Amino acid sequence: MQVPTTNASHDYLFARLRGMWANAVKGEALQRLMNSGTTENLVRDLRAFGVDASSRSAFHKNLLLREMKLLAAVRAQLDDATARFYSALINRVFYDEVKTILHYYFFPEAKINIDYLLVELPLLPTFPVEALLKAPNVEAFIRLLPEVDPEDDLESIVRQLDLDRDMMTAECRIDRINFRNLLRMARRTPLNIRREAELAVRRNIDIINVTMLLRDVYLYHFKPEKMAGYWIHDGELLKPEELTALVAADGDVKQTIQALPRVFRELLEPFAAAELYLCENVLWNYLHRYMHSLFRNYNRPALSIVAFPFLLRFETLNIGRVYEGVHFAIPPRDMHDMMIGV
Repeated sequence: MQVPTTNASHDYLFARLRGMWANAVKGEALQRLMNSGTTENLVRDLRAFGVDASSRSAFHKNLLLREMKLLAAVRAQLDDATARFYSALINRVFYDEVKTILHYYFFPEAKINIDYLLVELPLLPTFPVEALLKAPNVEAFIRLLPEVDPEDDLESIVRQLDLDRDMMTAECRIDRINFRNLLRMARRTPLNIRREAELAVRRNIDIINVTMLLRDVYLYHFKPEKMAGYWIHDGELLKPEELTALVAADGDVKQTIQALPRVFRELLEPFAAAELYLCENVLWNYLHRYMHSLFRNYNRPALSIVAFPFLLRFETLNIGRVYEGVHFAIPPRDMHDMMIGV
């Protein structure tokens, strides 16, 4: 669906995005949240940033809604091509909700109320959730799914999940669709931001793939042919077959890191003996530094439009991690290690 836009000038958007980011949860503001001490204090402090944290069950939904509303507000002022890129970023919510509904349909064990996990956004397809969860068979379930791009081929994912109950593969296939669509829109943005928009998406893909590789080495130890179905295509530095070859090498963490492209090798070598979450965080901090450099490029203000959605996503992740950290009484020093971009 076409989104109405105003096509504001890049200089205006640069100033507006900088103003929005000046009020973001980062730096000293993030540190104050980590030092809140109690959930009650944190709820009060988050209210100043437009985050309703009064209900634990609804918190993450409220946080996601905040992120998407901010993205949609910027999208409304973009040219049509860049607005479609923002729409593809927002569409992550739709694909995440597909995964959630598949979980509830195929694995109906006790879970929290699904209403707290689904986010209804304007212009995104809506799900007849109650009817989907009561569908008598997979064909009836498929008929109830909202109509989307036929190229997504969600039907084949649902049918395969019905056969093998392999939710991890289904989720990775859905993520692959999401990033394929996002990269397609990045490649259609105006020329003055196209290279950076594409590179942002491709670096994001690489980091997700390296994270999956490290999780396999640390935790799963899957066979290469199984891992081959998990990779997202079109990363910047790593092709799917190269990633699968690293799985086939069946090495330990240090060997796997040594075999990665130089930039990832140098990032991860100091953390080869560290816990997995520290390795993952150093990768996300690498992407944050790139986005922050784009955002602060005063010579090319249009690049702030590319960077803002990614910086906003990191802000959302940080707030969510602080909320969980305070809830479980994790010391601020330990929470600090979980933050992105500090």
